[in-house]
Amino acid sequence: MNILDVLIILAVVFAFVGAIRSLIKGSKNGCAGCASAPSCTAAQTGGKCPAAEDMLARAEKAVDEGKIPPAHTKRSA
Repeated sequence: MNILDVLIILAVVFAFVGAIRSLIKGSKNGCAGCASAPSCTAAQTGGKCPAAEDMLARAEKAVDEGKIPPAHTKRSA
């Protein structure tokens, strides 16, 4: 086993540990990855997320205006 093998194994271990840490942190509440979480009332009260509502409203508006094609719910056979 040469140094390159060791470096690759260490990189995989660090990536795995980082992924597990992120999953644990994110499972505490849904706002773990949001930059507004510390000041957000929804994160503190469990209410609706204004950032997510805004994002969905803008996406729906873009679809309605034809800027984004609507998602297909049925698969083509």
